[in-house]
Amino acid sequence: MNSLDLMLMGIKNLWRRKTRTVLTVLGVVIGTTAIVVMLSLGFGMQRATEKQMEQMGGLTVIEVMKPWSYEEPGKSKKDEEQIYLDEDTVTLFKSFGHVEGVLATKNTQIQLKLGKKQSWSEILAVDFNELQKFGFELASGEWPGEFDKSAMVAGGTTNKNFYDPMGGYYGYDEDQVGEDLENGNLKCYIGGEYYGEGKKKRPFSIDVTGTLVEKGNWEDNTSYMSFYTYEQLLKQNQRKYGSNEDTRKKPGTKEDIYDRIKVKVDDLDNVLDVQQQIKDMGYEAYSNAEYLEGNKNQALIIQGVLGGIGGVSLLIAAIGITNTMIMSIYERTREIGVMKVLGAKLKDIKNLFLFEAAMIGLIGGIMGLGLSLGVSKIINKIFLNMMGEMFADGISYIPFYLMAGALVFATLIGIISGYYPARRAMKLSALKAISTN
Repeated sequence: MNSLDLMLMGIKNLWRRKTRTVLTVLGVVIGTTAIVVMLSLGFGMQRATEKQMEQMGGLTVIEVMKPWSYEEPGKSKKDEEQIYLDEDTVTLFKSFGHVEGVLATKNTQIQLKLGKKQSWSEILAVDFNELQKFGFELASGEWPGEFDKSAMVAGGTTNKNFYDPMGGYYGYDEDQVGEDLENGNLKCYIGGEYYGEGKKKRPFSIDVTGTLVEKGNWEDNTSYMSFYTYEQLLKQNQRKYGSNEDTRKKPGTKEDIYDRIKVKVDDLDNVLDVQQQIKDMGYEAYSNAEYLEGNKNQALIIQGVLGGIGGVSLLIAAIGITNTMIMSIYERTREIGVMKVLGAKLKDIKNLFLFEAAMIGLIGGIMGLGLSLGVSKIINKIFLNMMGEMFADGISYIPFYLMAGALVFATLIGIISGYYPARRAMKLSALKAISTN
């Protein structure tokens, strides 16, 4: 018998016993649905964690800081190897393999005023070319030049954080505030509006050349300016009001020039290696990738537990397939005997029963996968209504490889479940089978 004949005969046999076939397939549908939906919850939680970490600063970004300093007994600071956040450090980090960008920053707090409205923001001095390598994009305007006087780029939500001290946070148009930011009406105070014993400072004018795209994290209220602009503002503030900010930073000397350094790595798989390389130099280095690694291990445990719960249903379905195929042998004993007498090979008989079992698994897998997608949508809709934008992407996530794996797994379950009945059909005596009523 050729393969086509076996397939047609197998389909005919399944169709002839429709009720039993449907009930057996239903068991596979329930089992497949259970295991896919359970695993989808694990994948969804893992994806939500990755997205949250991405919003917190990215998965391929390493934060570098100086280590906590301490003196060992009998050892002076002069004996210790000093570590600095300076230009040499930046150059060294850029020479590392897999490093795409190095963002060195200086920072201070600044009070912003637009008419009667005011706000506070962190100001970072940066190299704008390096800043763009870290995924920062403009929503409007343009990047300032390196030597533009009193120019800065506003954070994505800077316009939303202004308030009127006399009227609270409400009662003004955020879009209008955004337009005012880029129309040269912004005044600023380094470290606040007052100094000394309640003395009021004269404001500096700031030209906002552009506004960044919102990233959905704390950085959205941070504004940026070039190192030149930053230094000029601090010098003016120090000269007028005696501020001692940044006096320790002297370019050209062997001491800290930057407050913080960020390192952008080309791929998530390389982050931990680069991070360890930085730590080996004596720096403190942190990244979301190391926390993600721990979360992945937890996610695997959760997926294993959830998958095991769903797997119980599929195990019951496998027992159902075996039972159906054994019952089919009893009902078709005479048919099997006739096939043997007519010259059918034992291999053909085995393949016939395995094909029927595989079809039950495949059909159940397809229907179960379709049901899983529907259940997943319902779960996601419920969580979206209950939790809001926190689960905008859904708590249940079924990737393509899970769908393909579910179909293959359900089919294999059918084949494995049908193997014993197929072997039993092969061993039937042809003469006894024919004589059976």
